[in-house]
Amino acid sequence: MPVTAIDGTSLGFMVRGAFAERRLTNVVIPESVAYIGHSAFAGNHLTGITFPNSIKSINSLAFTNNQLTSVIIPTGVTFIGERAFQNNPLTSITIPDSIKSLDENMFNGSYRNLIRVSIGANIDIYAVSNAIWIGFSNAYKNNGRRAGDYTRSGNQWNFQPR
Repeated sequence: MPVTAIDGTSLGFMVRGAFAERRLTNVVIPESVAYIGHSAFAGNHLTGITFPNSIKSINSLAFTNNQLTSVIIPTGVTFIGERAFQNNPLTSITIPDSIKSLDENMFNGSYRNLIRVSIGANIDIYAVSNAIWIGFSNAYKNNGRRAGDYTRSGNQWNFQPR
């Protein structure tokens, strides 16, 4: 069942599990929403999300177990919870510099197809066990934690400044 908009004009947040496991394929989150709760959209069939600029926080497991191939985190988001985008076939992630730290668990189980990370400057990245995320983290640090596009070919990450 596709969803193109969620009528949330009086909501400032989406509660825990609000739209979990409903077979949703696409979601447009309204401007009135600032916080997405734990597991809010977990276990759907999402291939697309449109975030408003009002979003400040994406909590743990919010979009876990979907079919997302690309995630664009809007400027203004300051928090992404643990495993928020776990188990998605991500190929591309866009992260603004309003995020101050990233942990590999945010995208746990979603790295296999990852070939592009567009990222802001001076973000602390924690990488421990996933080889793809470690490779990206090392490339980011080796380039002075500069904003830009990092693309992967095989095991090699390449940097293109903005």
